[in-house]
Amino acid sequence: WSITPSGKWNYALAADKLNEITFETIDVAGFPFDPQSVCQKIKVPVVGVKDWVLKEDRYTPELPKSFEVESEDVEYIELVPYGSTTLRLTTFPVYNK
Repeated sequence: WSITPSGKWNYALAADKLNEITFETIDVAGFPFDPQSVCQKIKVPVVGVKDWVLKEDRYTPELPKSFEVESEDVEYIELVPYGSTTLRLTTFPVYNK
């Protein structure tokens, strides 16, 4: 098997916007670890990290100690419980302007 991200994954948390993190609890009837039935979501502010790429086009690389961002424009992504995903990124670098 070879499972790779279908979209962008290389983000850093935007430190100056951490007060904008939102948490949502959702009433669902399905299995809580099914991606369509997640019962909690966190929306976090992020910026894209430049040159942080998968090792051998498939393995998560080490967390960068220093990095450049693609843009200082902040995006917001939704994070869901660890068990409801096939691919997982559990740590993020932090970007301070």
